[in-house]
Amino acid sequence: MEMKQVAAALCLFVALASCQSAAARFSRDNQIDVYGRHGCGFCQEMVRNLEQSALAYRFFDIDESESRRREMWQLVRQTDPTVESFHLPVMRVNGAVLIGPEWSAVEALLKPAPRPATAEQAEEDDFDPDYNANPNSR
Repeated sequence: MEMKQVAAALCLFVALASCQSAAARFSRDNQIDVYGRHGCGFCQEMVRNLEQSALAYRFFDIDESESRRREMWQLVRQTDPTVESFHLPVMRVNGAVLIGPEWSAVEALLKPAPRPATAEQAEEDDFDPDYNANPNSR
């Protein structure tokens, strides 16, 4: 195998491994809405974080839909009725509203992925204290 092929295979392996580990961090049933603008750097960064974490989300461009813009303002005013201006994106993560959040604030609201059972846990789950393995004692 040529050095370029080895390097390409290694890059692909690393990319797949990082996607699998990111996907394993969060549950698939998180509900995420992002209200923003396609040209907004903060919105694009948030979308990149969501995609790198293999999270499903809905993105609403507030410049393309007046109803989505009104919906966003309703969420903002429910959070703070006195707000006049704010930074995008506005997000709804599992029911909580975030205005111009850092990624760490979003992560804090995400449901974790279910932990796979270890062999030890499976044995504990299968253990029946009333079961006697000696057939002669039944």
